Amino acid sequence: MPVRTAARTLRALGFRLSEDVCDLPRQDAHQHHQPGSITTVSFMSAGVRTTTYLEDDDEDEDEPETECDALSFDYLFAFLPKTLIPEFLSMLQRVQPAFGGTLKHRGVPVEIAELETLFARYVSDIWEELAEEPGGDLLRRIIHESYPRRTPAV
Repeated sequence: MPVRTAARTLRALGFRLSEDVCDLPRQDAHQHHQPGSITTVSFMSAGVRTTTYLEDDDEDEDEPETECDALSFDYLFAFLPKTLIPEFLSMLQRVQPAFGGTLKHRGVPVEIAELETLFARYVSDIWEELAEEPGGDLLRRIIHESYPRRTPAV
């Protein structure tokens, strides 16, 4: 399927297109350290992310259309509150019929009910390990501090 066709279908389902990014904006008020979207979509071709300018008003008729054979929905589990999990799963239930195919989590085919169970376990694991819930500022700081500091280029 052409990437722009897939993007238009996603826009009709409530997604936002901006240059080369397709995401589902949050409707709730969110903390400053949390993303403003529930998920970001990557258009995949043979397992590789494609890069395509998504806005319709600048299409080049002579340029060949980039094809995609799968969509990848990135959900930043640690940075989004667990209250958004049902909305993310509901979105997957709306999107799947529009595109067909098989839902996969970490490369393994899954059903929505299995994702609910997995996500509940992830929430539990985070709580047991850190006494923190997804989307919390402490969890964000722990993740941020675990990455090496970047030194500015001179």
